[in-house]
Formats: sequence, structure tokens, C-alpha cells
Amino acid sequence: MKTEYRAGKGKIELAEGSITRYNADAIVVPANPDLEFAGMGVQAFVARDGGIEIFDEASKIAEEYAQKHGELDIHGMQGRVPLYSAHLTTGGRLPAKHVIHSVALNYDPKSGLYCNRDVIAESTRNVLELGREHGLTSIGFPALGTGLYQVPLEEAVEAMTTEFEKHLAGKTSLERLGIVLFGQDSYLEGSFYLRAKKEIEIAKRNRN
Repeated sequence: MKTEYRAGKGKIELAEGSITRYNADAIVVPANPDLEFAGMGVQAFVARDGGIEIFDEASKIAEEYAQKHGELDIHGMQGRVPLYSAHLTTGGRLPAKHVIHSVALNYDPKSGLYCNRDVIAESTRNVLELGREHGLTSIGFPALGTGLYQVPLEEAVEAMTTEFEKHLAGKTSLERLGIVLFGQDSYLEGSFYLRAKKEIEIAKRNRN
């Protein structure tokens, strides 16, 4: 199942299924500030279908970054790469040529790591910019923040699609951006929101 609409010079789509099977130049996987394999969620599926070498390469990128810039101290939390940052690796055995590791996280000394709409928006922008820098034409995203950090699906989809639209309105190599949701219930919830958003935007244009 798929819902799609035109935006700027490209297309935005919402698809149901496994992100590891999504047809794109790159897919996105949530990452921690050390780019270490956490062994759960989207990472587990990517490692199973694409190979653990994807995460071995990410760990080397983090190590090289830390050697060059030093370990990061974020309000007392140690990390090897910046929060919100995005990092490109091989796609291993996946249909996608690349995996983009997105550190879609912020940190609070009292409550620890967290994710919210603003974190998702900035992290999405960084992924899109990385894709543009590498000349990618398509990227598939999971619904960032909706797993371990329990960001509501509608909030995540709204934040991501808003950034998609902004990016596609400018100069970019990217032509197709997708959000891949696992399970029919999640897809139906996300597609309902996406259709409603599209109808509101059409109504606004018609009034103008």
C-alpha cells in the first residue's frame, strides 16, 4: 500500500512494509551518538537483511570523527558524533545502495536522551542535506522517534513531511522521499493524516 503526492520538483510518499525492502538510493536508520549497533528496532532488521558490516562501517566513522574532533561532552553525556547528525554507509545486502545513520536525539541532564518534533525536524533536514551532497535521488525514512522514544506517529509524520516539502522546493538532487511504516494500522493512521494535510493545503491554495 502507498499514498503519495507531488511536492516542489519531487514526490512524497507513505508506504507500508519493511524499510529494508524499500526501493531507494538510501534508507535511514536511527542511531545513537556513538553510531554503535543497538540490536533492536529498525537497526535489528537492517542488520538481519543487510549485514552487520553496515554498522561496523558506521562505528569506524564515529571513531574517525572522535579522533579528529575529540570525544563530545553534551551536558555530561559522552558521544563520538554530534546529536542530530547524519552519516552515510554502505547498504550491504539491502536493495538500497546506502544507509544513512541519523542521530535523531537530544539530551537533557535530568531526563537523559529524548526525541520530539523539533529533534525530528532538524535531524530530517540533516539527512536530506547529506543526501543532496551525495547526489542521491531517493531516500526512505522510518517514522523517526516513534519507537523507543514514543513520539506520536502524527507528530513525526508532520515534522518529516514538512521538511520534505521545504527541501523539494529548493535546489536538490532528491526527487522522491518516503516514510515507510510497518504494519497496516500504522500505515492507515499515517496515510489518513497525510491525506488530510494534502486537502488542507489544496484548500489554502484555492482560497488564494
